[in-house]
Amino acid sequence: MARAKALTEYERTATTIVNVEPMLIPGLLQTYDYARHLIAAFGATTGEASQRAQIRVGRQHVLTGSSAPRFVAIIGEYALRYPLCPEDVMVEQLRHLSKVASLDNVELRIVPLGKPAATMLAGPWALLEFEKTKPVVYLEHFKSSATITDGKSVAGYRSAVDTLIEMAMSPADSTELIANVIEAKETTP
Repeated sequence: MARAKALTEYERTATTIVNVEPMLIPGLLQTYDYARHLIAAFGATTGEASQRAQIRVGRQHVLTGSSAPRFVAIIGEYALRYPLCPEDVMVEQLRHLSKVASLDNVELRIVPLGKPAATMLAGPWALLEFEKTKPVVYLEHFKSSATITDGKSVAGYRSAVDTLIEMAMSPADSTELIANVIEAKETTP
């Protein structure tokens, strides 16, 4: 729970959050059912998965509050096509992504399967920038997390964001891809 508290505080005070997720939907964009299935897939009991999913969804108010940060989600196409949850849950999740992408402070970009980037393959991470303190990078792993504060390391992640944005689809093309994936999932028996 200490990990969740630290991340929640970072998100609450950030002016900009860039979340890079190669294989999953970012936590701030997850629906309850998607989060619950995902957390259970990583070994949590049903009760733990429900509780942690509720906490995850509860963090999402930061995207719509009066001082909402700029949120850039850079998501690997894999996350849209190969979910760890039932198809109906994934379709609901994709619809939610499309809805959230329409918020003024949210920029959603998909990195196509055909454009692998080393910074995507290294795993999920978030660059959080603040008004009065130095930026941090938050890394999340299977059963642990870490925060990077070293200026040189953080600068490397900031540079990686620029590279990923160049590789990724535009927000409009990303939203169109999500709509196409929804359509394909709904028409596939």
